[in-house]
Formats: sequence, structure tokens, C-alpha cells
Amino acid sequence: EVALIDRGLTLDSDYSLALKSDVNLICIELYKQLLSLTSVSQSDASLGFDVNALKKRLVGLMKDEGLDASDYAINKVKRLW
Repeated sequence: EVALIDRGLTLDSDYSLALKSDVNLICIELYKQLLSLTSVSQSDASLGFDVNALKKRLVGLMKDEGLDASDYAINKVKRLW
């Protein structure tokens, strides 16, 4: 909610194509925070995140916004034979 308010939006704001960049930037910040968590547990409930899937989505959004995503690129192992 704070990220929305910082961009002049509210939970009741209607989405439009004009807001796409704002929403992308909010998601980028939230995904960055989720990457540092990777899992959350409370009482008997737990929630885990697929870090690679999260990085792929983060990189895609950053590229859409023209941001440098090199820090979040997924390292791929190359076969040498």
C-alpha cells in the first residue's frame, strides 16, 4: 500500500494502460524485497518462493522499463563437452 501511495495511487485506483509503468515499478520494488526473503513462516503456515521464476519476472519488468537488470540475471551453466 505504501508503494502505491508513493506513486499517487490507492488500492481503489482503476488500472489503465497509462498506469502500466507505475505498476511495473511498484512490482519491481516488491519483487526485489521478495528475493531477499525466499520463504516466510508463521505459526503452522509457510510460503516459499521460486527464486528463479521471481528473477525471470523481475528481469522482464526491468527490461520493459529500460532498467539495467544485470544484477538479477539467472546464471546458466554451460556444458563444456
